[in-house]
Amino acid sequence: MYPELVHGNFDYSKPEPSKLEPVIQISIRDCSLFPEHKCFFSSYVPRDDDGCPYTDKLQFIVLDLTQIGSANEDQKKQGLVEWAMAFKADSWEEVGKIKNHSIKEAVKTMQLIMSNPSEKEKIRMREDARRDEITIIAAAERRGKEEGRREGIKQGIEQGIKQVTCDCARRMKNNGMDAALISKYTGLTADQISSL
Repeated sequence: MYPELVHGNFDYSKPEPSKLEPVIQISIRDCSLFPEHKCFFSSYVPRDDDGCPYTDKLQFIVLDLTQIGSANEDQKKQGLVEWAMAFKADSWEEVGKIKNHSIKEAVKTMQLIMSNPSEKEKIRMREDARRDEITIIAAAERRGKEEGRREGIKQGIEQGIKQVTCDCARRMKNNGMDAALISKYTGLTADQISSL
C-alpha cells in the first residue's frame, strides 16, 4: 500500500465500489512481456470477451527495461526513462548520478530501510496506524450521521404530531367546539387554540 495514495476518510471496513481508489499494478521487467509486442511502456485494462472494460478501478502497467531506447518524448518528460535507468543501474553510485529529485529521495529511503531492518518495521507500523486512523474516523463519522438521522427523524415525527394536533384543533374550533374541550382533547393551551 502506498500511503501517499490514501487520502480522504475512506472506511476500509465497509468499502463502496464507487469510493475505492484505483489499483495500479506496475511490473518492471528486464525482458519483453510479449516478444511480438515490444514496448517501453504499456498500460493494460482487463476486458471481457466483447472488449468491454471490466472496471475502471484496475490497471496493469508494464515498464520494459530492455526497450528504454524506444521511449517517446512524453515518457521521457514524465521521468519514466530516468526511473528505468535507476532500476537498471548496477550500483548506488550509478543511481546517484541520475538528476531526478524523486529518485534521489527514493534512494535515500531505500538505503535507510536496507541498512536498518527496524526502520522497515517502523514504516509498516506507521502505515498500519494511518490506515486504522482513517477507518476509525470514517466509522465515527458514519455513527454521527446515523445519530443525526435518528434525531432528525424524531424531530420530524414530533413536528408532524404537532401539525396534526393543530389541524385537528383548528377543525374543532371552526366547527364551534368550546376551547376548554379542544384543550382537553388536544393538550393545547387556550393561547395556542386562540392563535389558530
